[in-house]
Amino acid sequence: MPILDCLLIYGKRVYDHRGGEILFFDHQAKSRLRRAYGDDAFKSVERKLDTYAVVGSDGVVLTVGHRTKRINRC
Repeated sequence: MPILDCLLIYGKRVYDHRGGEILFFDHQAKSRLRRAYGDDAFKSVERKLDTYAVVGSDGVVLTVGHRTKRINRC
């Protein structure tokens, strides 16, 4: 399963105050992903769940990266 597809479907969305959204896996998103794909598939992608994406207001993915810090949800 491609991690970007999982992020777009199950990821938490927060507004970035610049017209876009930041998507990332929070605890609830990880739980939804585990229920949808099962434990074996979840374990195969678990180390990639620090991925985030920035999506523009038109729905286009602007960037994808690996989180090293907590996302500020103000």
